[in-house]
Amino acid sequence: MKEQLKLRQTIFLGFDEAQDLARYQTDKERQSVVNTLKSLMENSVWPVGLLLSGMPDLKKIVNQDPQLARRVDPIEIGRLHSIRDVGAVLKMVQKYVDRARLNVDSSVQSEVFAMRLMHAADYQFGLLAEIVVLSVSEALFTEGLDAKLSLQHFADVYRDRNGADRWMNVFLTEDFGRINPRLLLDNGNDTDAGGDR
Repeated sequence: MKEQLKLRQTIFLGFDEAQDLARYQTDKERQSVVNTLKSLMENSVWPVGLLLSGMPDLKKIVNQDPQLARRVDPIEIGRLHSIRDVGAVLKMVQKYVDRARLNVDSSVQSEVFAMRLMHAADYQFGLLAEIVVLSVSEALFTEGLDAKLSLQHFADVYRDRNGADRWMNVFLTEDFGRINPRLLLDNGNDTDAGGDR
């Protein structure tokens, strides 16, 4: 692998969901993974920078070895806050809209919309960005370059991702806070699904 990285002149190697590199392994097996990561970074012929992204369990891998931890510049993106992050979420949506050169409907410029979007993403930044990108794509694919990004585009994406009927769609129902956005194909019919609503 090290030879391939050199031949391809790879400077950075990214591992998404890197917490899975050592899931269900013993401490010894996890240390072997850590040693492999360090050897990529310390290679005297062709050192490679690593971009490790993943869920909180990734911290266990990084913190297992002080040498690896010293070589890491950590960035932790916490959960979004329904009030504190409203402005930042609206700015982010606007940046995607500007980049796509779309017009935007006032329905996706309000604080309530930002709260709906954060709730639909279960307050996770990566999922929120994905929903925004899919919604912008939906607008472009269905209406072309003259599209106007609206709440309906977000509702369509949520419906397709979650299989939710209109009345269980975070973007369409009044009482969106009662909906668990992690449940798929949940239309309020199952009494045993979800448990904690």
